[in-house]
Amino acid sequence: MIGKYHRFSGYAQTHPSPQRTPTLFQAGSSSAGIKFAGKHAEGIYCGGPNIPHVLKYSQSIRQAARQHGRDPSDIKLFAGISPILGRTQEEAIAKYKLAKSKVSAIAGLALFCDFTGIDLSKWDLDEPFSIDDDAEGAASIQGVFKNFKGIKKDTPWTPRMVGEETAFLEHVNPMPVGTPEMVADFMEKWIVGADVDGFNVQCEQCCIISVEYFL
Repeated sequence: MIGKYHRFSGYAQTHPSPQRTPTLFQAGSSSAGIKFAGKHAEGIYCGGPNIPHVLKYSQSIRQAARQHGRDPSDIKLFAGISPILGRTQEEAIAKYKLAKSKVSAIAGLALFCDFTGIDLSKWDLDEPFSIDDDAEGAASIQGVFKNFKGIKKDTPWTPRMVGEETAFLEHVNPMPVGTPEMVADFMEKWIVGADVDGFNVQCEQCCIISVEYFL
């Protein structure tokens, strides 16, 4: 190609990245997703409310990598986390309470229904509901419910409860509340205990802000 200020005979005149191919990020906890991750993925977005939950997932990913002849440490896992920081713990708690008071159940429902494909508008906000096991999207909705560890299993679900849980993410991903030092200690505990390599930091209203922490 020839231009007024440049002349070159090839395209993409930049050095290739060390891996020479695009980095493959993947998310998914189904058996098919885990097999795909073990064979192809280089980065994994994962989520869960506690260390045992995420450790079980990370172990399944590492095992899938071994089965495909890969070094398990070559796959980097990034756990979802929603920290709330303050200069003091009291300030962080105040921020947490303020954020929770602003949660919109309706906005959370819109997000939830989009995730699962199930329309909950047919029920009143405070009307208990149930989904048949063979209904379209039933598997997805049950998987989401399992992550809502803050709700008792014997408590009837209502659309308002679903919307509030989905909007705030408190029982989907860990939400440490405290000073930067306290949150850093929390993250270190997760890296060691859950066998993850970094974090996908999310705000409490489920908006990913694309900040990753590497050990």
